[in-house]
Amino acid sequence: MSILAPLLFLSSIFGDASGQEEKIKNFEDLKTAVVQISRASKQESPKELPSWLSKLNYDDLRKIRYNPKKAVWRSERLPFQLQFFHPGSNQTGQIKMHLIENGSARAFPFSQDLFEYDPELHVEPIGEGLSFSGFRIHFPLNRNDYLDELMVFQGATYYRVLAEGLNYGISSRTIMIDPEKGEDEEFPSFTDFWVFMPDKDARSLRVMGLFESPSLVGAADFIIRPGISTIIDVDVFISSRKKEAIHYGIAPLRSMFWYGENSSAKWGDFRPEVHDSDGLLIHTSADRWIWRPLSNDGRIKKSFFTDRNPRGFGLMQRDRRFESYRDLEARYHSRPSVWIEPKGDWGDGYVSLIESPSSSEYTDNISAVWFPKEHLAPGGTADFSYRQTWFMDNRNLPSLGRTVSSFIYQPAGTPPEARKFIIEFYWPGVQTEEGRRDLSINAVADNAEILNKHADYNYHENLYRVFFDTVAKDKSKPIELNLDISRGGNPITETWTYQWTP
Repeated sequence: MSILAPLLFLSSIFGDASGQEEKIKNFEDLKTAVVQISRASKQESPKELPSWLSKLNYDDLRKIRYNPKKAVWRSERLPFQLQFFHPGSNQTGQIKMHLIENGSARAFPFSQDLFEYDPELHVEPIGEGLSFSGFRIHFPLNRNDYLDELMVFQGATYYRVLAEGLNYGISSRTIMIDPEKGEDEEFPSFTDFWVFMPDKDARSLRVMGLFESPSLVGAADFIIRPGISTIIDVDVFISSRKKEAIHYGIAPLRSMFWYGENSSAKWGDFRPEVHDSDGLLIHTSADRWIWRPLSNDGRIKKSFFTDRNPRGFGLMQRDRRFESYRDLEARYHSRPSVWIEPKGDWGDGYVSLIESPSSSEYTDNISAVWFPKEHLAPGGTADFSYRQTWFMDNRNLPSLGRTVSSFIYQPAGTPPEARKFIIEFYWPGVQTEEGRRDLSINAVADNAEILNKHADYNYHENLYRVFFDTVAKDKSKPIELNLDISRGGNPITETWTYQWTP
């Protein structure tokens, strides 16, 4: 196959990119293209950036701004509008944009005329072939007279989303490929997007994306509904390029946890806590709710929660009190929580939680993802669907009582294999004597002995506080802890679970 052959092949699938009507008009068209591309061509590398763009630093790139007067659908005064990001610096990935309007698809090409360049920058003309590095969606999320930034697609298959009153924090990816031992992780990247023109009164927007990597080609279909909670219905289809099975992850979430109430080290910072998320919540197929507080103790921690057809999982920012963070700029108290609800049959698999060490707030060191037990077969295809909700709070997550605080520390003068735990729960009625009667505190430890278990009512904050000590049996192995509160054999709280290593 000649060098031009892949380009000619893609042109035959997508159609003429010169402004004439294109062939991709719906998700079925895109899925057909995915299979054809995975069978017939290798991944095409993005066009290399001109040297003056590649030499820009982060601050320089911020001096290139999209002209808001040229936002897509601005002149039509539609509720959803699009703006784009300029490639440069470390933003070397590139995406081609397509608009589907009145049933017809057309390319929306990159042009320097769409951008405003700071007079201090050295700017050179850019030839043909360069594309945008990403795009953002605007919508009147908080006020009817102002279009807020709602969602950003930029880098690999990453995207971030806002709901009413929130600011950016946690991010999501469309797909994860689990690296083999000793290998770097493979990151599929979006190459093309199709955005459907909304109606004047639209409350939702449809976006389709094509992504590729050396191992697979895929398509994603997003139906985005902004509001107090922003809901995204996601359909993903993937097709293998490999002769080996591929271990892939569904609905990956990435977040940051530097330190929190359960951290012994505060890193010399004035803020009590610094994190985008404070815990992983799982709703199992057996209707069990599991809460795992996040941690950052200087080593990699991996946890796996096996299930079949889970009801949901997500990374939460539960603590919404400003005084827990005291950060006027980062506003960690208003970072989004994200909840994943599977649709259809996800089969056997596990939720994977990886907590990596970090010495700053600028690294996303937390990941949560569902890995199916069945790998993607050589040359095979797979599809899956889920609903993703970005929100401030949801009292139905969980439907039982919830963990409010997890305090963990090593008392002075005790050996390194000892820890003291103070866990606080809330449930409706906890503030009454009737609501606190006939309770059973169920604490289980793997590789540790539980001592001095007792409870007390925190009447200052209307919380039920459980105390216990642990001493590790084997200091070379991690300790797994589980705790819940029940009445008459029925749980009234989620199951608090934690892992630590002496």
